[in-house]
Amino acid sequence: MRWRSAPSRRIANLGRRCLLLARPGEEHLAEGLGLTLGTHRERADFLFVMSMDSDRQSVSGWRPVLVEALHAACR
Repeated sequence: MRWRSAPSRRIANLGRRCLLLARPGEEHLAEGLGLTLGTHRERADFLFVMSMDSDRQSVSGWRPVLVEALHAACR
């Protein structure tokens, strides 16, 4: 894997502000990607699903976020 100081073109085209969906305490894994990690889905350019812990988290728990994101994308 080569080191990149800037996000890849595919990520850059999404925007810079993301709502990170990750295991608790793993936010640091997204550092250095050139993204702004947010906590408000209405201010995010995209959702970044990085990791899930199936024993403690479920996709159904993220349902409100995912449904709202889908509706926003269809506007």
